[in-house]
Amino acid sequence: MKDLKELSNQCKRMACLVILLLVTLLLISAEAWAGKPGQGIAWAGKPGQGMTHPEGRLASPVSTEAANGNAQQALTVTGRVTDITGAPLPGVTVLVKNTVQGTITGSDGSYTLSNVPGNSTLMFSFVGMKTIEVAVAGKRVLNVTMEEETIDIEEVVAIGYGSLSKKEISSSIVNVNKENFNKGAVSDPMELIIGKVAGLNIDESSASPHSTSNYQIRGATSITAGNSPLVVIDGIAGGNLRNLAIQDIESITVLKDGASAAIYGTRGANGVILITTKQAADGGAGFFSVNYESYFSANLMHDLPDVLGYEEYLERDRGINYGYHDDWLGALKRDFSYDNNQYLNISGSTNKSKYSISLNLVDKTGLDKANASTQYGARIAFSQKTLNDLLELSSSFNIRGVDALTGSSGITSVVTMNPTQPIWNEDGTGYDHPLTSTGATNPVENANDITNTATDIFLLSTLEARLQLLKNEKHSLNVSANYALDWRSGKSYYYRPSTHATSAWDGNKGSASLGENRNWTKQFETTANYTFQNSTHVLRGVAGYSFTENISENMSMTNYDFAFDQFLYNAIGSGSWLAAGKAGMSSGKSSSRLVGLFGRVNYSWNDLLTATASLRYEGSSRFGANKKWGYFPAFSAAWEVANMAFMDGLKDKINSLRLRASYGVTGRQAGSNYQSIQTYTSRNTYYLIDGSWIMAYAPSKNANHDLQWELGISSDIGIDFEIFKRIRGSIEYFDRRSEDLLYTYTAPQPPFVYSSILVNVGSTKNTGVEVSLEGDVIKKKDFSWQMNGTWSSGTSVLTKLSDDVYKATYLDLMQRGGLGTSEYYFRIVEGGKIGQLYGYKHAGVNDDGELLVWSKEGEAITKSAADNSDKVFTGNTAPKHFFSWSNAFRFKNWDLSILTRGAAGMKMWNGQLFNIGLKGSTANNVLRTAYTKYDHITSDGSMLTSFFLEDGDWLKIERVTLGYNYNFRNKTYVKSMYWYVSANNLHTFTGFTGVDPSTVTSIGLTPGISGTTALTTTQVTLGVSVKF
Repeated sequence: MKDLKELSNQCKRMACLVILLLVTLLLISAEAWAGKPGQGIAWAGKPGQGMTHPEGRLASPVSTEAANGNAQQALTVTGRVTDITGAPLPGVTVLVKNTVQGTITGSDGSYTLSNVPGNSTLMFSFVGMKTIEVAVAGKRVLNVTMEEETIDIEEVVAIGYGSLSKKEISSSIVNVNKENFNKGAVSDPMELIIGKVAGLNIDESSASPHSTSNYQIRGATSITAGNSPLVVIDGIAGGNLRNLAIQDIESITVLKDGASAAIYGTRGANGVILITTKQAADGGAGFFSVNYESYFSANLMHDLPDVLGYEEYLERDRGINYGYHDDWLGALKRDFSYDNNQYLNISGSTNKSKYSISLNLVDKTGLDKANASTQYGARIAFSQKTLNDLLELSSSFNIRGVDALTGSSGITSVVTMNPTQPIWNEDGTGYDHPLTSTGATNPVENANDITNTATDIFLLSTLEARLQLLKNEKHSLNVSANYALDWRSGKSYYYRPSTHATSAWDGNKGSASLGENRNWTKQFETTANYTFQNSTHVLRGVAGYSFTENISENMSMTNYDFAFDQFLYNAIGSGSWLAAGKAGMSSGKSSSRLVGLFGRVNYSWNDLLTATASLRYEGSSRFGANKKWGYFPAFSAAWEVANMAFMDGLKDKINSLRLRASYGVTGRQAGSNYQSIQTYTSRNTYYLIDGSWIMAYAPSKNANHDLQWELGISSDIGIDFEIFKRIRGSIEYFDRRSEDLLYTYTAPQPPFVYSSILVNVGSTKNTGVEVSLEGDVIKKKDFSWQMNGTWSSGTSVLTKLSDDVYKATYLDLMQRGGLGTSEYYFRIVEGGKIGQLYGYKHAGVNDDGELLVWSKEGEAITKSAADNSDKVFTGNTAPKHFFSWSNAFRFKNWDLSILTRGAAGMKMWNGQLFNIGLKGSTANNVLRTAYTKYDHITSDGSMLTSFFLEDGDWLKIERVTLGYNYNFRNKTYVKSMYWYVSANNLHTFTGFTGVDPSTVTSIGLTPGISGTTALTTTQVTLGVSVKF
């Protein structure tokens, strides 16, 4: 494909430039390592005074001459490393800081390190222990005692437009660092934190190489404006997760409540996901590091539904016997499906600059032959200090190309087809074209002969300048300005040959189409950050301005009836339908702007009280002329009870006990641009004017100058605790209200021209409880066991649907498939819960094998006698409970992690039973149970009855990972190596008889509707991470 070749050539050129840059950086780093002959490393300071370490610590007061002398004198340093009980610690890494020179301790905890500069610093690190640094200072014997690592309350967490230490946070924020990510193959970044955050519900991606996960925070509260949280990548709001290499992500922070998300104004009502990527490394002068990560996964397909086999099909006389027994599944399925991920990162630093370069290749193949994906990615981050370190300039550039086969899978169609039907026609020269129904096609022909591909290019670039205006022991003030560009171009290519069955059905020779979508976001922000700090008070403030512009363009063209198939879509203009005026063509462009002013103040007193207040004033071009701007305030506070004087006697038992509460107002934008203003369309109407046919334009809809954002009002109270330095957790209750919900209502005429209009009317209420618990069950030198668990429960209710002008009795959602059907699965009424199914109540089976339902009079009636007035609410498919349970074990250098998760308290629609579970089904083939368990039922059952509802509870072994960390005694070339084998989606425990319930969506307004089949796999991964 032309675009693929262009992308490949671009990647090759980029790779050459990167290699050249790497060679240059290697030479620079080698020179920095070597230093100048006869000179030591000179730290800033005057002779006879304390020397300042490059990292800002005060070194021992030695003279310049002494420092040079120590640097020139190479020492042999020996010593012993023990824990706080005095027990020796074998396997501890001992490293000369800012070098690759090091060793590890022996079985008795002892070590010996030669050629150590007298003024250097030794770093001691070990899994589960705090890393410590000890200055050599000319000493030849250094004995070290290491302490166990504990969850550090000083952990810095990104909160949007800045960061705070964990003890300064007073709202509902959860941060997951790279060390705690799920290991093994993942399809997108959100799968890294499945089971890690209470209240964050993630539906995993399917077996398709193109799919990504869906997720929401604390339930669904909007009807039309979407319920997905805002994604912010390195400060760029609305970022695309497909742009990132998994390995480039350093942390993921979830802002769950309104107080933490209000700083993002009209985009924060659904919560916020903050992605922090790998920035330029800061290891000091001469630092250089290479990190290589690789994994390879095999995708093992789960069994398809248990339908009638060939002999059983003939015995049951389900349909025409064509006399063939072809292997349809074998003709569609790949022999081997896999994911291959290769990643390389090179980073380094000098006194003034730092850089990070990464390359990524991802190759995925689907279970079928018509779907695959190859991704190429490169990322460069660079930072430079100047003006005596007062000004720091930083930049990052991320580019990713995706080339995909996006054909028809066909595997699921094998389930319901006639097993006697042939793949090939009788003479074997071409595909057999089924005649069972109008438009029927051959899935093998679809997979092999239809060309369906796509290419995407993602670009994410940032440029920032940060100026330090003031910095001393108590005060710090800096200002920054940054510009970001997030750009995506996607192209699609399609060609169906003239020999295809659809060409025969439609009466044309082939079909071609081309399409392109381009979307780019430009963002400029400037902020000022101030900090005041002394022994008792900490005051932090940020104020800023934000401007964002989003532009979208699209184009598509379709033509039919080609003389030759060989040109595919490359000669799209040669189809005869273009000349006949029947070809399709369209294009469009739209844009929107968002401007905001924001500020936040955080105050902490004596490690006892913390309070945060923020305000954003924001305007959007999407809103009506009368509602362009809005205020979004927030406030939160926390009290550390454990630090009170009356708790002194319990300090050894209760290490932390924080009570917190928050309140915040956020917004949710309208779904698309120009909804508030009058737009025009031609409606394909022409008028004869002065002898020429002129296309006429007319208003396309009713304008609404009062259209505004949906308003989110959130309250949250919680308790965070740590007990015995082993058990940590939080319990919180939330109350989320969404007001001014957008929905299309019947418009009064007059004054409006058209019969419908988009307005803000409705409201919802979402309440719930979340619990997160983490504990060190066993914590020994050679063995540890850590257990983590999360649980959340919530309910969403539609509290308002109408006002005095705009009326609606109910909302029907998700129309049932099938020719001529007008039924909907869900109905929501005022006061009703989200997820309520609306249909007929099952009343048994009559003597003729027909399903019966209860009428409104309380009588058991057949399908033909029932009407819509007999429908009732039959159950709720929204889970009441989400939970996860993980265990992490460590034995010496081995580690084992097991993650399980599940959902409970909901009904689930069995689409498999509904579509192919009964003898009367119109499908060619059915489940075996149709002639065993349900042999007494003869009807097709094609009505929305509670007969097809089952308990949908499930518990899943999500992921098991076994790893080994290999410590090298000589770290000259290789610092560390970590091997692991992982398996995910191992088994689901459930009483549900349809598809795997964990594959059925559990989020949004229409959860719990399963289909006939769900392609699922168990993925087995072998991976390695090597640091050089």
